[in-house]
Amino acid sequence: EVGLGLMLCSKNFISVETISESIQEINIEEVLTNNNGEETPTAIKVYDIVDIYESKSPDDLKEKVKKASYTYDAIVFNGGDGSFNDVCCVISGCERRPTLGYIPTGTTNDIAHNLKIPRNVKKAVKDIVDQVSIKHDVSKINDAYFMYVLAIGAGTSTSYTTKQAVKRALGRFGYVRNFLEEFASRDLIDVKLS
Repeated sequence: EVGLGLMLCSKNFISVETISESIQEINIEEVLTNNNGEETPTAIKVYDIVDIYESKSPDDLKEKVKKASYTYDAIVFNGGDGSFNDVCCVISGCERRPTLGYIPTGTTNDIAHNLKIPRNVKKAVKDIVDQVSIKHDVSKINDAYFMYVLAIGAGTSTSYTTKQAVKRALGRFGYVRNFLEEFASRDLIDVKLS
């Protein structure tokens, strides 16, 4: 049965690092809705309605996902591990949980690697359109959901505090640099175990 689909984007035009490490501009909306004469079906052929929304911030993305969960049968989104975690955590707390489609466009894309989701945008979209399904565990502590990592201690905020410009310039090493800076600036405390 054909239903409603929603595409959420952090940006409609995104820069994706390819295997050759060159940067290519990809128009997510174009890839999702126009097959350019190729045999690959598009979301337009799978869903009656495909709405495209460009989120303004991580909080805006979470708010839109929550509202969309009541209306749409599928929510497709792009981003990195943080966006994946945010969207999945929001949906986990909703009464109605639409199917999620993920297009990995972040710096590291660990979760895409773990779930064998293609980093190539067109291949990821093809899997979504072909409705390739993957089950994933969700965990909850108190009222907070998390997807695949729960951490405490020094350095746990590194992935959230590393600036986008640093990630663009240094890739994964941006996280290492940020961790070392944070670690070096921490005040040490004396602890007595008894």
